Amino acid sequence: MSGILFIFLALITAIASFLLIKTVLKPGSSHDPVAYATISFILGATYAAILYAATSFHLQDFTALADIHVAALVGLDVCAWALGTCIFYPAYKHLPVSETTIIYSLQGLFAFVFGVLLFRNDTFQLVRLLGAILILISVALVNQSKGKWRLDKFGLMLIASTAIFGFATVVDNLIISHRYFSSVFFFVILNFGVTAIMVLLFRLGTIRKLKTVYGDRKALLTVLASSLGTFLTFVLVYNGYKLGVAASQSNLILSTQTVAIVLLGALLFRERNNLPKKLLAGLIAAIGVYFIS
Repeated sequence: MSGILFIFLALITAIASFLLIKTVLKPGSSHDPVAYATISFILGATYAAILYAATSFHLQDFTALADIHVAALVGLDVCAWALGTCIFYPAYKHLPVSETTIIYSLQGLFAFVFGVLLFRNDTFQLVRLLGAILILISVALVNQSKGKWRLDKFGLMLIASTAIFGFATVVDNLIISHRYFSSVFFFVILNFGVTAIMVLLFRLGTIRKLKTVYGDRKALLTVLASSLGTFLTFVLVYNGYKLGVAASQSNLILSTQTVAIVLLGALLFRERNNLPKKLLAGLIAAIGVYFIS
C-alpha cells in the first residue's frame, strides 16, 4: 500500500472525528473542551498500548529513549501538541465547524514552511508558493464581512494553534521517517499519553473538569467514538510517513476535508450563514492544497 493511500484513508477518519467532536463541543455547552481532548488522548494511548502489547512489543523502543537526541525530539513534540491542544479546543468549541476547518487548512502551510526553513526536510517550489497564497486567500475570505475583518480572539487562537500543530507534525515526520522506534503504536502511546499529561500540567484546572465529559453519557460515548477515529487517523498518517510521505503533503491532503466539512456543517449543524462564501473559500483552499502538495 502506498503512503499516499494511507493519507487518503486518514482523510475519511479525520472528517468523521472532526464532526463527531462538534456534536459535544458546542457554544454554550457545559463540556470543557480541553478536558474532552485530554480524555480523547488517554483513550487513544490506551488503544495503542493494547495493540502494541499484542502485536509489536520490542524492548529497543524503550532503550531508544535513552538517546538524548531522540528524547529531546519526543519532548519537543509532545509539548507542541499539548500547547496547541490547550489553544485549539477552546476556539474549536466557540467557532462554527465550517469556519474552523477552513482556518485549519493553514496547518499544511505551516508544516511546509517549517519543513523548508527550519528542518530542511521539504523542498520549495513556485507552484507550492501559489498553493500557499490560495490557502491564505481562503482564510481571508471566510474572515471578511462587508469589507471588514472580523477575526476575533478565537480565530486568532485557532491560527496560533494551527501553526503549533504544523510544527508538531513536522517533528512527528522527522521521528518516524528516521525509524527511531520499531512500531507506530509505540510512538502513538508517547504522543497521546504523554501529551495528555502535559496538557494537565499546562492547564491544571482541567483535572477538575474531566467530569464534565465522562459524567455525561452522550459526551462519553462521543469521545469513545471520536478518540477511536483520531487514533486511526494518526496511525494511518504515521504509516504514510514511514513510506516517505512528507508532513506538508499529509497535512495538505487532509486539508481537502474543508469542502466536505463546510457542506456537512450546513447539513448537520445548520451552519448556513454565508454558505456560498464558505463553499468558495473551501474550494479555493482545496485548490491551494492541490498545488502545494
